[in-house]
Amino acid sequence: MIKSRRAFTLIELLVVIAIIGVLATISVIALSNARAKSRDAKRVGNMKQIQTALELFYNDNARYPTLEEWSSGTLLSTSSNATTTYMKIIPTAPTPADGDCSESENALDYIQTEDGASYSISFCVGNTVGIVSSGAKDLTPAGIVSDSGNLPPFVCGSSTIADADNNIYNTVEIGDQCWTAENLKVGSMVGYTGDQSNNSVIEKYCFYDDAPSCVTSGGFYQWAEALQLPFACNAVDCSSAPGDPCCAFEVPRQGICPSGWHIPSDAERLELNTYLGTTVGTKLKAAPGIWDGDNASGFNALPVGYRATWGGFPSQGIETRFWSSSATGSSVWTFYLNSSQSDLNHGNYEDRLSGISVRCIKD
Repeated sequence: MIKSRRAFTLIELLVVIAIIGVLATISVIALSNARAKSRDAKRVGNMKQIQTALELFYNDNARYPTLEEWSSGTLLSTSSNATTTYMKIIPTAPTPADGDCSESENALDYIQTEDGASYSISFCVGNTVGIVSSGAKDLTPAGIVSDSGNLPPFVCGSSTIADADNNIYNTVEIGDQCWTAENLKVGSMVGYTGDQSNNSVIEKYCFYDDAPSCVTSGGFYQWAEALQLPFACNAVDCSSAPGDPCCAFEVPRQGICPSGWHIPSDAERLELNTYLGTTVGTKLKAAPGIWDGDNASGFNALPVGYRATWGGFPSQGIETRFWSSSATGSSVWTFYLNSSQSDLNHGNYEDRLSGISVRCIKD
């Protein structure tokens, strides 16, 4: 005789349905959270892409786009007859707004400020993304900040600045000049045995490809990379081609420096030398225990050496060199400090394919 199977009771069916409902609710919540986090990651990623495009625009035009140019939806070299496209389609904020962000805060609102010397783009993230906390944010040339309109005014020596990778640098006031008090470390590390590429990516050498050394000592850059010039500029003889764009230094070159800062000229090196007077080198070098300086200026120069054209790193612990923007013939004026000297030296012998440290000076 075949036994009949017992059917589910009404209570059992209700329990199963309730379990399915709970699981479905959990799944929907998890999916919703995942989508929100994905939108926030896209918001932050978009802002970094926009920042890069705006810096490329600034390098070529010596200003940031007007609101009219931004509103066109594309960043071109000029508003008409464009030959360069920095961003084919300017991203819009993913919707809906997430977290505590309102729809108005979520929208990307661009403002050109300081007569084209700066800008601000408001946006909002609902969740923390990396080092970017949740809430209303502004993108500025210095990076992503909160409530930029309420930031205190910049004060050299106490205020810090950020590069394109959001590395933070101390500043120091020396006479009428404001300098970074640390070597730049912006960029992606490339192998120290080859040349840096002529592309839109900032590249740096680290001491024998030791990435942590770039954090403590800064990166090393070939001249055209430091000034963000075409790689071919490394070979231009400015004594026979003074009108070449590679040799035009009538205006400060921002190069890899943050917006509002630039690679110092040899004339600015001379002003620094004149202000500090005798034993200027001793005053610029980091305090005793690192090498033979007293750091009276606060410049805090470290004996990091340089990257030679043959690919090695001589002179670490003995000297340091810094690029200027001033080309002379087929070389460049550099200024350097040596452990056996108390002066700030400069010379025009530097091969542009050497890897040299970079300090920035405020515009």
